[in-house]
Amino acid sequence: MACESTDILTRPTFTEIKILNALQDGIPVCERPFRELGLSLGISERELISAVEKLVGSGFIRRIGPIFDAARLGYKSALAALYAPPERVDEVAASICAFTEVTHNYLRDDEKFNVWFTVTAPDEERINSVITGISAQTGIADIRLFRSRRTFKIKASFEI
Repeated sequence: MACESTDILTRPTFTEIKILNALQDGIPVCERPFRELGLSLGISERELISAVEKLVGSGFIRRIGPIFDAARLGYKSALAALYAPPERVDEVAASICAFTEVTHNYLRDDEKFNVWFTVTAPDEERINSVITGISAQTGIADIRLFRSRRTFKIKASFEI
């Protein structure tokens, strides 16, 4: 579940799938990263940029940006879960995503906790404040918080 509701009407093309897979592995750090990435995919810089714009517009890409190791920067993070009735899922997700500290928000098929999200903030106090704010905005009191103790992996990519 993305933080913005987007209806996806068409499936990505073979080239767009290659682009989506490549973007998950990172963008080259150089003067013209899309030219470099395009070369590795066998397409021009302009073709790559046009395809990425189309993928953003159709909702396949929500955001392109760096992923920081929050713990190494001194930040805290926690996984949170709540139950939203099916008819309120979009509304609750929008409330959750209104907090800039929420980095991930997704729906799970579960009877007890169907909306899960990650909160990353400078300290525990701010994490608690975000959870309190989400509870106040949604009217959902039972929000479970699972504090990070140890990181097992930082990068996740999904072959499309």
